[in-house]
Amino acid sequence: MTSHEEQVEADTTSQQLTTPTKGDENIVHNPPFFAKLNSVWHEVDQLRKDECQELVKVAILDTGIDLKHPDFEKPRAISFQQGKPISAAGEPNQKDRIKGCWDCMSGSSKAETMEDCDGHGTKVASIILRLAPGAELYIARISRGNDQRNLDEGGGQEAEQDIDAIIVPRMVVEAIDWAIDRGVDIINMSFGFPEVVTEIQDALKRAQGKGILIFAAAGNGGMYTMPHWPAGDSTIAIGINSCDVYGRKSTFTPWPIADNPNFMVIGEGIMAHWPTTRPYIGPNSIDGFGPVEGTSFATPVAVAMAAIILEFTRRGSAGVIVVVAKYRGTRNHGMGES
Repeated sequence: MTSHEEQVEADTTSQQLTTPTKGDENIVHNPPFFAKLNSVWHEVDQLRKDECQELVKVAILDTGIDLKHPDFEKPRAISFQQGKPISAAGEPNQKDRIKGCWDCMSGSSKAETMEDCDGHGTKVASIILRLAPGAELYIARISRGNDQRNLDEGGGQEAEQDIDAIIVPRMVVEAIDWAIDRGVDIINMSFGFPEVVTEIQDALKRAQGKGILIFAAAGNGGMYTMPHWPAGDSTIAIGINSCDVYGRKSTFTPWPIADNPNFMVIGEGIMAHWPTTRPYIGPNSIDGFGPVEGTSFATPVAVAMAAIILEFTRRGSAGVIVVVAKYRGTRNHGMGES
């Protein structure tokens, strides 16, 4: 078994394997912030009192997941070396951490029937699986998405195409209620709407009443647009904007709302799983992984951070000073207010 120190060293070393260059300066396979986040999780995990202690449950409402991706049969990747993902030693396979599936399109709860015709949901789920190793996932498929995504372009880094226009509110409500029934702690919504959708608002309030945290993507319209709903409503959700690996605001992230919490998280050049039916084809391809960008993918980074914090609070007070000291300093490189 690889020690914590060896894993962190591998993370730190791998940061240097891909040097940002003009044209793809944000394609860093393992940004320093992600390595620090992994280190923090190991510190939190060492505080585990009971192996049977309930883990943080995260529901993802999206286009499904490609469970046939071969990397999901392995533990999460902690680094990328020589064009290959390096899996964490001694951790469960990612597929085993997916504890429930619900296909709102067909009404099926069978994991073997779950699919992702778009790829958006697979990428979102893979980011949480990689960055929050103590989280269990519950996948709700609320939309087919765009089943032609990237087919004509032949791949390339995805400048995220919103799935918002092809989401039926009724499916979202059904997925939220399903997540509530599973007792999840966090709901990831990497989509939004131009205005309030009353039936979804009511469902989110039901989730809030159960103590569930809602994270939502702000959208990708740029500085002359306002954040989508529910991201723009801080009484309902924690809205997530995007920055690059250097903490600079992404050009596609919306204009911040005055007198409102505006959180900004890395949302460019993130390495994620691409579905087997449409693999990434480009200069930074790594064995089933490829870069993605958009507030849709900044949102699961924020969710992973929240999952680690929740897990920390469940470990008791032992080691608090050590972990807080490790976590201090991530704000300037990962999550801040825009």
